[in-house]
Amino acid sequence: MKTYISSQELSRLKQIGEGTEAIVYRAGKGMLYKVYKNKYYIAIGSEQVKKCYSPRIIEEAARRQQFIKHSTLPLNPLYIDGKFKGCVLKEHRGYGDIYNINILPQKTKIKLLKQLVLNVKELIEHNIYHVDLSNKSIPGVHKGNVLISLTGDLQLIDLDGKSTTYTNGFDAQFYQLTIQTLLALITDLLFELDMDDLYFEEVMYITEKLKSNGFPMNLAETIALQRDSSFEEIDEVLECASKCKRIIFN
Repeated sequence: MKTYISSQELSRLKQIGEGTEAIVYRAGKGMLYKVYKNKYYIAIGSEQVKKCYSPRIIEEAARRQQFIKHSTLPLNPLYIDGKFKGCVLKEHRGYGDIYNINILPQKTKIKLLKQLVLNVKELIEHNIYHVDLSNKSIPGVHKGNVLISLTGDLQLIDLDGKSTTYTNGFDAQFYQLTIQTLLALITDLLFELDMDDLYFEEVMYITEKLKSNGFPMNLAETIALQRDSSFEEIDEVLECASKCKRIIFN
C-alpha cells in the first residue's frame, strides 16, 4: 500500500515537528506524514555506511508489523507529486518522553524499564535494530525515541530513519549497538547519570558506589564503562536495582 498526495495538499497540513532529517506533519485520522529532507550517512564502527531513505525499507517495515505486538512500525511509503518523499506513521497523541518516569517510585520505574527491554527484544527477534534509544527530546523541536503514555504504554519511534535498521537475519554489530544505547538509556533513568566523557576518577567512583549497593564487580564496571553488554546483563542491572534504594550520585 502507498499514499499519494500533492505538494499543495501537504502545504495545508500542520507541521508539528522538525529534525535534521525530516519534517513531520499531522495528517488527520491519527496519522502523521514524515517528509524526508535528504539522503544521509551514518557511522558504523570505523566505516561510513551509506543508508538512503527507500520505499523498500518502509514496505518491509509494514510487512513485519504482523509479527510485532508492542511497537508500531511505519505504515506505508509517502509519495508527493508522484515521487517518494517519506512515510506514513501512527500518531501517539498523549505520549511524553520516557525521561518523565524519573519522578516515579523506583519500583514503578523498574517495572516500566523491564517492559522497555521486552519491547526491544521483540524487535531484535524480528531483525529490527533501533540504535538510538537514548536520544533525548528537545522541547518544541522533537521528542525522544521512547515515549510513554499516562497508562504506562511504551512506544518506540523513529523506526523508519537512521535510528533503525531492518536486516534479513541476526546482525551482531547492530545487536551490540542496540544494547549499548539501551544500557545508556537505562543507566540514565535509574541513576540520572549521563555517561558521556567521564573522567577516570568519576568512572571509579561510580563503580565503587554501585558495588557498595550490591552490584557485582563485573556489572558495576559494565555500567560505569558502558562497555559491550547483553540482555542478560541488562536484566541483571534491573534486578540489582530493584533490591536497593535509589542510588544518588553527587
